[in-house]
Formats: sequence, C-alpha cells, structure tokens
Amino acid sequence: MKYLIVFTIFLLSFICLIVKYILSNKYETRAVEHVSEIPFIGVRNESENFSHTIVIVFSSTCEYCQNDAEQIRKHIDVFLKVKIFMVSPENTASIIKFSSDYKLNSFSNIRFLRMSKEEIYKTFSVITVPYILVYNQNGDLNKEIKGDIKIEKLIEVIANEKK
Repeated sequence: MKYLIVFTIFLLSFICLIVKYILSNKYETRAVEHVSEIPFIGVRNESENFSHTIVIVFSSTCEYCQNDAEQIRKHIDVFLKVKIFMVSPENTASIIKFSSDYKLNSFSNIRFLRMSKEEIYKTFSVITVPYILVYNQNGDLNKEIKGDIKIEKLIEVIANEKK
C-alpha cells in the first residue's frame, strides 16, 4: 500500500511536469527573424522596391485590427512605400469584406492572405491578434508588436529605420 501511494504521487508529479512543459512551449512566441522565412513571401523578397515589409496577423472581428486597418487607410501616404501582408485564418469572404470595408483592397502594396490557424501558429508561434512584424528593406526583423499599437508608433518605427 505504501509503495502504491509513493508511485501515485510520483506519477502525478511526472504528469504535472509534462503538462507544464507542453503549455509553456505552446504559448511561447517567436518572431520570424527574416522575411524570407515566411512561406508566402518565400526566398525571393517581393518587397525589394519597398522600404519595409509589414506582416499583420488579424481578425475581422477584432476591434484593434479594425482600428489598425482604418489608421493605415487614413495614413496611406506613409505606407505607399511599404509592402503590407494582412494575414487571417478567416474564410475568404470575410477577408474580402474586411479589405473592402476599410478600402485597402485598391492598393497594390497591400495583399490580403488566408492561412489556417495551424499555419499561422506554425509560422509565427502566435495565438493573439493583432500581431505585427516590421522588416527593413534587407528583410531583417525591425520590430515585433503583439496587440494594439498607436499608428504614430508604427509610423515612427518606419521613419526611424530610414534615417
């Protein structure tokens, strides 16, 4: 009986350690260090003629994401020399509606893409939106932003890199 209790405690402790390890790794995020590591951009950087590449993982129902889209549209003159990839796990109709609602679909430097939740997690190790990655012209990660950001801060990140 004594051995059974000791074994049960040992087994429960071991299971708790495994669960803790899995959970700590599951929610750990890792920014993609170079733009060429992102599957939809690939080895060839489609952003060669742009000062920066921005990847925004978004959801059409996220208020912060909606605000980001609205602010990008309002300050589009700043973003015309920036390649923007807006990535969402939602269905294509929702993505098209979002791009249309915020009038971002008419700009050639902004592309909307659909990736499954699994692909997004596998690529970016992210589970929250908005998630923004800013890369310089060489494709190196300049800034990782998790959650809401004021547009002025994003513009500042782009402007400081140019100096």
